[in-house]
This record gives sequence, structure tokens and C-alpha cells, in this order.
Amino acid sequence: MAFGDIGPILSGFAGAAAAAWLSHRLSRWIPEAFEGKSGVQLVQHHKFAIRAANAITLVSLAGGVAAYSLAGFSRHDWRPFGVCFGFALSSPLLVIPLVSAALGRSVREGMVAFAVSQKQPPLVIYGLLILGLPLFLVSLAKFMERPTDLRALLIDKNFAALESRLQGLQDQYVRGELTDLQLRSRYRAFDRLEPSHESALDQWVKGSPQSYFAHVTRGYHYRSQAFWTRGAGLARDLSAGQWEQVQVQLKAAAQDMKASLALDPRPVLSYYVLIDTAGLPCERSSLDEYFRQAAVSVPHSKLLFNRQMHYLKPRWCGSNAEMEQFIAQAGSSGMSAEAVQQLRAIAEDDLGRTLLDANLEEQGVRHVARGAELGQPYGAEFRRESLFALEEFACKLPGLKQYCAKA
Repeated sequence: MAFGDIGPILSGFAGAAAAAWLSHRLSRWIPEAFEGKSGVQLVQHHKFAIRAANAITLVSLAGGVAAYSLAGFSRHDWRPFGVCFGFALSSPLLVIPLVSAALGRSVREGMVAFAVSQKQPPLVIYGLLILGLPLFLVSLAKFMERPTDLRALLIDKNFAALESRLQGLQDQYVRGELTDLQLRSRYRAFDRLEPSHESALDQWVKGSPQSYFAHVTRGYHYRSQAFWTRGAGLARDLSAGQWEQVQVQLKAAAQDMKASLALDPRPVLSYYVLIDTAGLPCERSSLDEYFRQAAVSVPHSKLLFNRQMHYLKPRWCGSNAEMEQFIAQAGSSGMSAEAVQQLRAIAEDDLGRTLLDANLEEQGVRHVARGAELGQPYGAEFRRESLFALEEFACKLPGLKQYCAKA
């Protein structure tokens, strides 16, 4: 048995030993009597207040955990548990005095009795309880704030505010203040929504069937779900049930995106997702048709050219020759030198990946590095969106370490 296998067990024993030692050291400060009553008498005399405090603490902790499944909060949202845990920690400060006073018993005795029941000195236990107050108040204040980020607005079902925010982003894109890639990155807020949030998307679409953003957001969600279901491995490794689920999700995404096309004059994200819905299952005729339509509706979109280029890779639906032909087509169709350079970066990155997969590390690293240099002027979001070999190997291979810090 390796040390790593028993490490957690040893850590547990060490923690238990430390807790036992600390409890023993503190036990000398636990009062044996107070105002003429022994510790046992104090606990017995104030048992209702102590039980009430313990019950409320347990219910608060359970509520903090249950809120995520019952109320649909994201598991990344710390506020519900912060509110409940802070209240659970500090509630005896309120419960003990109230119950003791209601029963006509000494509040001071009740506070000491609670400390005795917890086997802690009063100063220690109430010091810990007081620490719960700022946690409760800060968490509550954050919880009561009006949500402003896109994900929170959806979860809060504040569709009017969400529509306004997304319209503002779309307007910035149309005015040239946001690139299409920057616009796409804003929708990452909707990556990996909880299943319970799908009802909010359905409610939004049902209430605003002519909303471009309602359809695009729900379609983007279905597209993201399909990617997560498929995973990063090979398609042949998926079970029949998994692949069927991917197809269902892609079909749902395509339906929403097709519905959105007529609802905005610059539906760049609609075509972005439609390209994915055809590219992921390698439906080449649909892939080419969506790109042809996109080139008419949203001409010279680097985001869409780069996405089409992604699916022309040999590992997807195309070949190296088709990638080279596509780069030439981009240059002849009036795409900027910057756009052509991005396509070249994608081609170099993918060629490097092919060589690395063939265990030709030196050559592979050289091409991945070349793609990194070509893509460097376009920032981290371009790298994340398009240079997949660089993202995977920059921090793993010695020849690419210089790019690791840029990840």
C-alpha cells in the first residue's frame, strides 16, 4: 500500500488527536458551577433553550445545503450557504436569551449552560458564535443585492433586465465597440447552467417568443450541454445513449437558432451555434450551407470563419488541403490580413497537434509554437477559442513552457 493511499487516514487521526488535545486543554476553563448551580444542574435547568438553539442550528445548516437543489441556486453561488451557515453559527446568541427570558429564567445562566453543554469555555464558544454575525450579514447583503451579471439575471428570472443587457451587448457589437469574439465570450456566462435553470429559459422563450436573445440564450445552452455530454474524447468512445443525447441537444439548439435568424439583422451568434450543430456530428452539407448563409448575413466575421476552419480540420470533417484552400478563399473574399493570420494560426496549431499525436514531439512543438506566435496579438480569448493544442500542451511540454504563463 502506498503512502498516498493511507495519507487521508493518517491526516484524520492527526486531526482527531489535535482536537482531543485542544479539548483537554480547554476543559479546565469550563465552569463547574455558576451562581450556586453545578454544570449538570445548569444544563438541566436550561435544556429547552439549549435544545432550541441546537435544533435551529441544524435546521439552518440543512437549509443551506437543501437550497441548492430545492431553490435552484447554482452550486457555484456561495451566498445561500453563507447566509444559512452564518445564521446557524450565530443563532444561539439570539435563541438562548429569548427562550430563557420567555421561560422566566436567567439569561446569564442560560448562556453559561449552553457553553457547558458544548463542553467549551464561555469566552471560546461565544467568540466563535460572534464570528458568525459578519458572515451572516455580509452574505445576506450580497444575497439581497439586485443581480447584475447575466447568469444571475437568468437565475433570478429577471428577463427584462437580461434582455436589456444582451441588447446592449448586441448594439455594441453592431457599432464596432465589441468584436464578434468578445460578444461570443459574454455568453460563456451561460455555460453549464444547472438543469433546474432550463425551466427559466423555457419560461423566457414562452413569454417572449419573438425575443432574439431568449432563443439564442436557450440555443446556446443546448449547444453547451451537447459539448459537455460529448466530452473531449473520441466520438467512437461514446455509448449509444450518450450520442443519442448529444443529437437531441444539438437538434434543440438548431431549432432555437433557426427561429432566431429572422429576429435580428446581425445574427452572428445564431450562425456560430448552427455551425457547431452541424460540425459536431460532421454533417458536412449542413455545415457548408450554414457557413454560406452566414457569409451573406454576417459577412467578414472572423468568429464564423474561425469556427468553420475548426471543423475543416482532418480530425473533424475536412483535410489539410481543405484548410489551405479555405485560407486562400478568405484572402480572396476580402477578409483582412488579421483574419487570414488567425486562420493560419489555427492551421499551424492543428498540424502541431497531429504531429504530437504521432509522437513527433519536436516537429509538433515547432508548429504549435508557430501557431502561438501568430495568434499572440489576438489575446487570450482567441487562444482559448481556437488554439486547442496550445491550450492543452503549453504547460505540459518543455518546448512550449514559455507559453504556459500566458494561459
